[in-house]
Amino acid sequence: MLAEPVLFETPDAPELGWRNPFVERTIKRRRVFDSVEAMFSNFEKKPPYNTWRKDMLRDYCEFGTRATRDGKRELKCTPEDEAKIYASAQEFDGLQRILRCEVPLLIMFGMNSDSLAATLSDKIAKELKLGRVINVPATGHFMPMEVPDYVADQAVEFLSAK
Repeated sequence: MLAEPVLFETPDAPELGWRNPFVERTIKRRRVFDSVEAMFSNFEKKPPYNTWRKDMLRDYCEFGTRATRDGKRELKCTPEDEAKIYASAQEFDGLQRILRCEVPLLIMFGMNSDSLAATLSDKIAKELKLGRVINVPATGHFMPMEVPDYVADQAVEFLSAK
């Protein structure tokens, strides 16, 4: 099951001119907050976090950080490590792996997503060998944090099917 996978039409992603905008933005990400509550307050009204269910955002603020020696909260995944993941995206041809997959897949895309993968939803639905594609209304790239119960229900239903 994939929820909002990060995919490109081709591995070299000419649409990016191979300048991945996520790398630069991620490196600049704030990494330390005064407290879980300060982090939550900082994010709750800012995209993309403002669409998250509040309990999911609070969990991210609490469990996605660790206490520092001075009592503040620091991101567990450093901006540098996250940027490395984005920078390596062109080395992984996820779209072709999905289209060649020999096991059933459930792939969910947020209909309000700004990801390049969401533009591939129809192509994947037509060419997928086994499984199905669901376009989820009123959700974006962070669909699992926006409608976690729906995502979980779809996963259980899909994985329980015989």
